[in-house]
Amino acid sequence: MIKKLLALLLLLFLITSLLMACDNDEKVDDQPKATEATDNQPQSIGIMKGVNLAPKSWDDDDYLDFIEKAKQTGEIVTWAGDWDELGREEGGAANFLMSMASQYDFTPVVLAQFFTQHTGQLVRPLNAENKQHYREIAASFAKKYKPEYLGVIS
Repeated sequence: MIKKLLALLLLLFLITSLLMACDNDEKVDDQPKATEATDNQPQSIGIMKGVNLAPKSWDDDDYLDFIEKAKQTGEIVTWAGDWDELGREEGGAANFLMSMASQYDFTPVVLAQFFTQHTGQLVRPLNAENKQHYREIAASFAKKYKPEYLGVIS
């Protein structure tokens, strides 16, 4: 129960951060740029603006229309959903997002979770077999796409 609450709080924090970034009237160019960490100093990153993947429908034309419009909002497009989506060979929102990123010049941010966002209910039991499956598909997804940002709730 505590893990579920922490996961929901993390998701709420991420969404709130993205919304706050969208409300910021300053240009992205005025924000601090990312710098490499040196020695024991933490890496500092600038604020990135964007939207969550939410096309009008799941038809191909609506996906592409959404991506075209998303370019006008900032430099990132996020997706949050079931871990299993990462393992889909063809189709799926996470794969679509990663495949469109370079063509449409945005940074994809993928967040995998094991619960339904609007209810907080588990998608499937968190037993040892499912946890292993989640690790394997996340590793495979990361190896295939090499995403700059991949968040996994475990």
